[in-house]
Amino acid sequence: MPRRRCATHAWELGTHAVYAAGGWIWQRRRIAPLSQVQTVDTLRGPIQRRYGLATLTVTTASTAGAVEIAGLAEADAEELSRLIGRAASDARTAPTGLAAPVGGIGEAAPGGAA
Repeated sequence: MPRRRCATHAWELGTHAVYAAGGWIWQRRRIAPLSQVQTVDTLRGPIQRRYGLATLTVTTASTAGAVEIAGLAEADAEELSRLIGRAASDARTAPTGLAAPVGGIGEAAPGGAA
């Protein structure tokens, strides 16, 4: 992955929220609480399928739009989708409204899975 892309695209699955940042010129950062996650979708266009990549879209109860994590390996996208779904379910059923730790895929530092 080119160094410039890793410096401008990042994501992280925390215990209470999903964080995504990206952009070359216009940079955008989004934090979506797991308790507000409605759907988790995986998109694979023809070019992404050719290179084994996928885009994960996390839709929330927010008017700001969905959180998108692009450029994931297909297996990582499926695993992250499962983890976010489980964490969101746990966040809604936890008595305090906070999610239990769910772990992650590899290193979830900025640029860790862009």
